[in-house]
Amino acid sequence: MVMEMSQKELTYKSIEKEILKRITTGVYRPGQKLPPERQLEKEFAVSRLTIAKGLSNLTSAGYITRTRGRGSFVCESIPSLRRDDSRPANIKGIIKYISPPANANEPISVSHGIMEGLHNVLTPAGYHIGVDFYNTLEQQLNLLAKFADPLHEAFVVWPALDPRVVSELHKMRAKGFPFVLVDAYFPEIECDYIISNNSRGAETMIGYLAENGHKRISYFTASPDRISLSERLSGVISGLSRYGLDIGPDTINIIPCQDLIVSGFRSSQNIVFLQERITALMRSPNRPTAIFCSNDWIAMSVYNILEDLGIKVPQDVSLAGFDNVDVSQFFKIPLTTVSQDFYEIGRLAAKVILGRKQQNAYGDMACQLRVEPQLVIRDSVYKLI
Repeated sequence: MVMEMSQKELTYKSIEKEILKRITTGVYRPGQKLPPERQLEKEFAVSRLTIAKGLSNLTSAGYITRTRGRGSFVCESIPSLRRDDSRPANIKGIIKYISPPANANEPISVSHGIMEGLHNVLTPAGYHIGVDFYNTLEQQLNLLAKFADPLHEAFVVWPALDPRVVSELHKMRAKGFPFVLVDAYFPEIECDYIISNNSRGAETMIGYLAENGHKRISYFTASPDRISLSERLSGVISGLSRYGLDIGPDTINIIPCQDLIVSGFRSSQNIVFLQERITALMRSPNRPTAIFCSNDWIAMSVYNILEDLGIKVPQDVSLAGFDNVDVSQFFKIPLTTVSQDFYEIGRLAAKVILGRKQQNAYGDMACQLRVEPQLVIRDSVYKLI
């Protein structure tokens, strides 16, 4: 039995759909043992991992059972189908978290709590939770386009910044497919989102530095085209104004890098910019007494440049970041930073999804929430007063 599709189409999803077709058309009958994975691997000319992934969703959906040492069997009672013969009617499907990878050019493991928050709410409600990672914009677009898959119930999306992402989100919204954005949102689409109160977090850090006697603070940020970074910049300016501190030509420094989520930070262009800008700042007669960065990765790069210049942190200049990435507490000097509560973001995203799935509790009104971040005080900030 050979699938009528090209080798390029032989993804785990294609295999999943073909096996489902064989079950629903009676080729594989209730209680029947499926061919061994090694046989399926040979038939479809794909890896064993691809076969296993293709069978995984069918297991979650209640079509097959898999027992170590015995194999996979069609369930005695398979789920009935909706009128379109495509989606199970008597079971709950999969809610997918679509996320950048935990180990890209710049790890973003700060967001690892989202899955735990989703699991805490959705598993007791009977939903299955999955995660798909993307390294590129095209990969995310492909993942978003799968919202029509009958096994998908809803998406939680950490979006890349691109008009094509907005276009896919509009399609989902038009079809009534539930989704919640995390970390960012798009002004051009009215939808559910849960993000950190980035402005409050940045303003709190400026206040902490000012209250420790720092009057000359320089802020380094990636291009603030992402909502989270734009709001952090707004919080910095608000904090400086609140404490009566000057906002001069050396205060705001924008790094010419692309979107951090997709492309990473440590490009040679970014490092050269930082080296030249930090060197100029520290040679200035009005050199800053503190440097605040829009994320911890920038802060740690700044530390390494200061170290090469023979400038000590925090004795010569204090340093702070944002995000509280895992490595920040174990860095050469533990980094003072702002911590986002991603567990709570995940938990609230799950609550919103449940509200949409259960009688659409919010109606046509978008549910848009901000979670308060927390200041994390470590050794990288020196008290001047």
